[in-house]
Amino acid sequence: MIASTPRSGSYLLCDLLQATGHVPQADEWLTDVGLDSRRMAYQLPTDTHWTQVLAEMPAREMNSAAVFAIKTAWEQFHSRLIELSEDGLDGLPEAAAKAFPNPKYIWIRRRDLVGQCVSWAKAMQTGQWRNRLAPGGAVSAAPLQFSAHDIFWSSYFIHDLEAGWTDFFEKTADAPCIVFYEDLVADPQGAITRICEFIGLPAPPEIKLPGKPQRDATNAEWKNRYNQLLNGLTDESGDPNPIAGKFLELPEMIEMQTSEVRILEVRVQNDSDQAWNPRLSRTGLRGSIIRVAGLSDEPILGEVHEKVLPGEEVSVPVRLVAPAEAGDYLLEWSLQDSAIGELTGQACPQQNRLRVIDSPGVAAAKQYFGGYKVLKTGWAEVPGFGFFLDDCFPFVFHKEHGWWWIDLDVDKDRGVRIHDVHMEWLRVSPNSPAVLYRESDAHELRLIQSDGSMRTFEDLTEGLQFQVPVCREQDFNKKQT
Repeated sequence: MIASTPRSGSYLLCDLLQATGHVPQADEWLTDVGLDSRRMAYQLPTDTHWTQVLAEMPAREMNSAAVFAIKTAWEQFHSRLIELSEDGLDGLPEAAAKAFPNPKYIWIRRRDLVGQCVSWAKAMQTGQWRNRLAPGGAVSAAPLQFSAHDIFWSSYFIHDLEAGWTDFFEKTADAPCIVFYEDLVADPQGAITRICEFIGLPAPPEIKLPGKPQRDATNAEWKNRYNQLLNGLTDESGDPNPIAGKFLELPEMIEMQTSEVRILEVRVQNDSDQAWNPRLSRTGLRGSIIRVAGLSDEPILGEVHEKVLPGEEVSVPVRLVAPAEAGDYLLEWSLQDSAIGELTGQACPQQNRLRVIDSPGVAAAKQYFGGYKVLKTGWAEVPGFGFFLDDCFPFVFHKEHGWWWIDLDVDKDRGVRIHDVHMEWLRVSPNSPAVLYRESDAHELRLIQSDGSMRTFEDLTEGLQFQVPVCREQDFNKKQT
């Protein structure tokens, strides 16, 4: 069990452990996305309870040495296991022992807290959480925006998450092997050797860091800027109060595509008799922000980055993420002066509309299939054919077959035409998706079983059985190359 907090180096640790050949790839199977991916892989109904999915994992994910690896952050670990606890937080060790028998905990941490918080704030904007992207993932094209608010709140959350792990490990009899990110980067061979000894595995082969770190000049710039800003501010007492100000030239209508990310520069003017300050201190310093409600349970916030004197104007970047469903949405804008905490004290309320239109991938899927089911994890399900993300259609992920590519230029009423990297072009009738028609020899094929790596087919034309691997995304990339 890789116990982690965001941006602690956990993905790097998982990659290095897998490179030893002794440990299978660990991933965040306890998240909604992770559980959905395992439901797909195990051919389970989409409403299968997470405890049933978890019960399937060890046997399906362990390697030949009977080692099962999983990575989790405290909020994932806590939110799942608290359901199994009979005594709240105090019962978590017993619940963990039932869910994960014979555990070996590896606790990955960082000494440089500000660097970790900067890394988290940056990853939230780019969408890149590791050196390689997950299937269908993409780095956000929106420009990076320094946010002291995001960095500060990251430190607040990381402190709480670290405290959660600390309390858990103080109560459980399973003491962890603690590894610091800085030590892992400085001496990966030594760190991985120590972990293998702790787990009881053979000594690892030569260990090398995969690629270069994700941190770059932006990380250093944000870290220095944040430290300078923090050092230059002092707390003030006082409760959150309404502020005086107004929006300048806020558009009546904003148009975006489904799931699009956009930085909207919103101009506001300070009409109060006091300066607006950056919003940092959790209980003290008041600061000015923009609050946007109407898209989700949590409001979208745009913060003032620098001090704004009375009468001055300022351009505030607000990061909007369009919903996955097309339609018209009412946005409720207001100015806010508040310490970090409950968002109260609104002024200058204003409304405008957000029109969300289907992205090209979503529009193509709707036009071709006529409809699909949007899952809460961001995936869309096309019944009988697979799952896709907003930006990857016509690639779909099928539970049994892996990644398929759909030819949208062919009328689906004559059979959906699909490219399978191991069997070339296939046709599937929407009325009988279990039978595949192979174009190369006009044979009809029926899938007998798939274990996530190999598929077994029956050739109905020849009366024979044969096996081919499932289609992986990298197989498509290799074939295109």
